[in-house]
Amino acid sequence: MPKMVVVGIYGEEEGEQKEAFRQAVNDINRDANLLKKTLLVEHVIENVNQKNAFTLKEKLCATMAENTGITAIFGANSEEGVSLVRSVADTFKIPYFFAIDEMQMYEDSTAINVYPKIAALTQGIEKIVHDMDWVAFTLLYEKDEDLILFQDLLIKHNTLMDEENFNPINLRKLPADEDYGPILKEIQNATETRILLHCAQKNILPLLRKAENLRLMGDYYAYVIVSLEAHSIDFSEFTKTNTNITTLSIIDPRVYDHVERDSEQRRGSQFVNENIDKISLSSLLTYDSVYLFASGLSLFLENEELNEVGLNCSGEATFEDGPSLTSYIKAAPSSHLTGLIKLNEFGERDFFILQIIQVSPKEHNLLGTWDPENGIYYTRNNTQILQEAVDFIANKTFIVSSILGPPYLMRCSGEETEEKTEDEEPCYEGFTKDLIDLIARDQKFRYKITLAPDGKQGSMDPISGKWNGIIKEVQERRADLGICDLTITSDRRKAVDFTKPFMSLGISILYRRGVEEEAHMFSFLSPLKFEVWLCVATSYLGISIILFIVSRFSPYSWESTHPCDPNTTELENQLSLVNCLWFSLGSVLQQGCDILPTATSSRIVAGMWWFFTLIMGSTYTANLAAFLTSQQMESEIKDVNALASQNVVKYGCKPDGSTGAFFRNSNDNLYQKIWATMESTKPSVFAKDNNEGKNRVLREKNYAFFMESSTIEYLVERHCELTQVGGLLDNKGYGIAMPLNSPYRTPITTSLLRQQENGNIKDLKTKWWINQDESKKCPKANKDAEEENALDVSNVGGVFVVLVIGILFAFILSVLEFLWNIRKVAVIEKISISRAFWKELRFILNCHISTKPVRKPSEKSSELNQTVDRYQALLALKNS
Repeated sequence: MPKMVVVGIYGEEEGEQKEAFRQAVNDINRDANLLKKTLLVEHVIENVNQKNAFTLKEKLCATMAENTGITAIFGANSEEGVSLVRSVADTFKIPYFFAIDEMQMYEDSTAINVYPKIAALTQGIEKIVHDMDWVAFTLLYEKDEDLILFQDLLIKHNTLMDEENFNPINLRKLPADEDYGPILKEIQNATETRILLHCAQKNILPLLRKAENLRLMGDYYAYVIVSLEAHSIDFSEFTKTNTNITTLSIIDPRVYDHVERDSEQRRGSQFVNENIDKISLSSLLTYDSVYLFASGLSLFLENEELNEVGLNCSGEATFEDGPSLTSYIKAAPSSHLTGLIKLNEFGERDFFILQIIQVSPKEHNLLGTWDPENGIYYTRNNTQILQEAVDFIANKTFIVSSILGPPYLMRCSGEETEEKTEDEEPCYEGFTKDLIDLIARDQKFRYKITLAPDGKQGSMDPISGKWNGIIKEVQERRADLGICDLTITSDRRKAVDFTKPFMSLGISILYRRGVEEEAHMFSFLSPLKFEVWLCVATSYLGISIILFIVSRFSPYSWESTHPCDPNTTELENQLSLVNCLWFSLGSVLQQGCDILPTATSSRIVAGMWWFFTLIMGSTYTANLAAFLTSQQMESEIKDVNALASQNVVKYGCKPDGSTGAFFRNSNDNLYQKIWATMESTKPSVFAKDNNEGKNRVLREKNYAFFMESSTIEYLVERHCELTQVGGLLDNKGYGIAMPLNSPYRTPITTSLLRQQENGNIKDLKTKWWINQDESKKCPKANKDAEEENALDVSNVGGVFVVLVIGILFAFILSVLEFLWNIRKVAVIEKISISRAFWKELRFILNCHISTKPVRKPSEKSSELNQTVDRYQALLALKNS
């Protein structure tokens, strides 16, 4: 059987690698299916100082001279050793296998590096971290050259830094003296919870132990350890902390059982007496490199014949089949302890499977894999991942931070008067209390509500950069969840994580409704003051008397009673005092009459009166219209543009909340103007909370308050004097806050979405927003715009009263005239008064008769009247 010599070069501290080399040769020789008619003979150069190039070359040349048929060289896994051995191997065309993380390779070289190619490994790290949704994290490293491994990751996040305007990666170099306390305290103070760690294997456990002492471990912390040697570290002491520790490995966990199962056959070997998770990566790569050589050699022997050649460093002979054998090795994939090995034309291992392993009480918890060809593949689907998160939070007790404010969270009725013991928790009720109850029942966890000490949602101090309120409690992990009317903003999103919004809203304007004054029946008199009405009445009487006097003086006001009779002996003046009053009244009411002045002087008086009544009538009409519509004019602020364009109604907001931040940070000219106005207005128009803003709107007539529409809905439902003006200025939502990188975000968000789909959140809003007390509900305004502008009877009722009074007065007067006429009829007809009354009443009630005979006195009555007339004439003559 042909024998092929393989040489291994190992130093004093590489005993495990030497054993791996020997064990691989033995396993291959026992495998009848791999090299069927060929036997590998191993020759080990032991305890060599690889930094001493002269000694190393001397021993290698001696081995070549002593052994005929050397077909491969393994080991010398140091930068100095590889440089020398590769030079010799390339000279004599001998395949050379080594495993170091960075070495320049050449296409025509016979050297093969079985360590994963750094460029591919860098790509894998970037893809894994990106897929884990690590937007911001800390990178801990030991040497500057370590950053080469993260170059793709840094380039990707530098792009994000430009887009998001903040640096998502904090680079922190570990101290050489291995005193990790100060740098870990910096991480603690910066509230950084996602840590990417790359350091020597021996330093991983001491660093994690120090982190545990500083409380940098727990539910909210996640570590990704970028060390292919991490498989040999026992992390069991950290599993009780519930810290998410993820390691990367090229060792397929499925081969563990295979190696242990075969260990009985390999008893006596230092390499196999250890569990595979205790074996170093370099030893595993050594083992796999021998198998890779055997696979290539087997393929070569199937197609060609290998010619043994004696080699000597002082001679010129070379291994002529070496380049061809190297090509077969590069073309022959091999899969063993470190997974599938594929080489490129330069002899680099550019294909490997990177195992993503999570440390847990279950050993080797494989999350997924990554390889350069297929990318990331997860061993669990989304349902399984979510179920694991749900199982993780079951029966945990969460601290929920909130603030008091209706209808979100309030003390139970009577709670303020009851005394509580120290161990007894206070009773709360409200929308957010019921919402947390729903989520807690769905996810099977317990919770305890605590109030933020300062009673604020959370805002950042622009000088110190520190947060307050609920955001501070959650950010510093004194609370697991934060819930109230907490708006999701970009600034808050950098400090804490949020669930999906459970309520959509926007900023709007809270304003007081126009207060309708109680209408009175004589409101038609309101356009003019009492003094004006008194002046008008005085003017009416005065002008009537003046017209009467002027017409008496003027001879042109006296006219013939019978214009058609030129021989008339009497002149008559129509402008008697009664007619003057009637003429003036007709002019005031703009109706006119048949009696008109004829003299120039009286016409001048009448003209001035008409001018007066024209102006006063027009003024009254205009004031009456303005007065009746003044209530509608008071509510002309219909939106934010109208509010900003006037200076009568002041407006404000809560400056340290999301509403204040909206105006303060807005690029819109209108909103910038509003913010500048609010800041410059004295006294201050700002309110410390929504309750103060609401009270100020109720108390002050000309004050509007910017606040979130959901709270406005609640206030308007309970205060009929309030209303929402205009639409929404923005669109945002309320969410549940939790510490950055919280492992509970996904299950709680999923539960929140489930409650929305089931309509439970809508039912809660109806319960807490709609006033359930029918007696306290505001009346619904069903009038349309035209009806709202129409006048009610109460506005013009006085006009009807005046009309009715005038009609009653006229009717009473007509009755009196009727009764007075009865006496005359009785005298003329020489009948009794009662008979005359019934006779005239029957005539009046007979509506079909429209003519009435002229009643003439009897002859005796006429003679009597003539006698009286003659007597009066004689008396007048005597007096003259």
